[in-house]
Amino acid sequence: MRLDFSSADKDIDAALAINPRLLTAYIMRMSMAMPDGNAAKYAEAFSRGRELFPTSYLLYRQALGGAFPRWGGSYPKMEKIASDAYQHIDQNPQLYMLFGLIYSAQAQDFRDAKDYDKAIALCAKALAYGDNPDVFYERIRAEYAKKDYAGARKDAEYSSSLWPIRSEPYLYRAAVAFQTGDYESAKKDILFVRQQLPLENESWSGLSWASTEFMYGGHKVFEADPASALARYDLALEANPRNADAYYWRGRVYLKLKQPERARADFENAIKCDPHMFVAYHDLDNYVLMPQRKWDEILPLWNQFLLLEPRNADAHLERAGTYHYKGDSRSANEDLHQACVLGSRRACDIERRHPL
Repeated sequence: MRLDFSSADKDIDAALAINPRLLTAYIMRMSMAMPDGNAAKYAEAFSRGRELFPTSYLLYRQALGGAFPRWGGSYPKMEKIASDAYQHIDQNPQLYMLFGLIYSAQAQDFRDAKDYDKAIALCAKALAYGDNPDVFYERIRAEYAKKDYAGARKDAEYSSSLWPIRSEPYLYRAAVAFQTGDYESAKKDILFVRQQLPLENESWSGLSWASTEFMYGGHKVFEADPASALARYDLALEANPRNADAYYWRGRVYLKLKQPERARADFENAIKCDPHMFVAYHDLDNYVLMPQRKWDEILPLWNQFLLLEPRNADAHLERAGTYHYKGDSRSANEDLHQACVLGSRRACDIERRHPL
């Protein structure tokens, strides 16, 4: 993070040298100073931004975000920032919505504590200061967590009209559609975000969240209804094509449906996305390639994994089995012994009773 922030700082310096009046540059500096805990840098960026843009709602909005109690601030500090901005209310009426963000921040605290009714009530108080998309997003989160899908859908649709290039409303609407079984609508919103809003700040983190949400939905029906699980894993991968876990679990579904070649493709994709995913190597070996006696295709898999994790006892044991079936007893016993040394009781039992 700090390495990337350092690179970003250099580009911000270059941009400001060309044009010192770049509001986004000061907001970006503030947002980078927050997780880095650099109060002096944060204050400097805010001060300079306020000199140039004293009526900017976006600047004060970022300042309020940095004053959240969870970032080391306090609600009185947030009230002070909103009150300072209020002197410019005649020039920018949107500044009035800053007071609503204080209630919205409190709502998040109650949502984190799973008191969704209180969170929703605080969002209603916040919206008395204006139709603020940020407040709607907070209420959507609380409604979704409460399983009030009708409320979440209504707020998502309205808030998307307030700020059409923000990804959150579309992603939550997709999640609501998913929870209510409308997979086609969910897919439509997911594709809209991926294709139309790929550079929006929250798009990729939101898509990752949606992908995980859809994947867990697949887990719930994995045993009872593999076909339904497959549709849910498909949607998880629409949201995030780099979701290694979704590839793995879809591969497991294909095994249940007796489609080993599709399972193989998904296990291989899982490994590409996460080369350390032991279970993907294991299942590709034991449930796809081993029944076909493809020892020469299995061995490179474990060689690849052990280059990454040379002290993984289970991987040495799996490779020992592959060498055994290939007829290479010497290599099999070397791996078996190494697995035992690294702590595999099963390997030690085999080595003691039945050397390969």
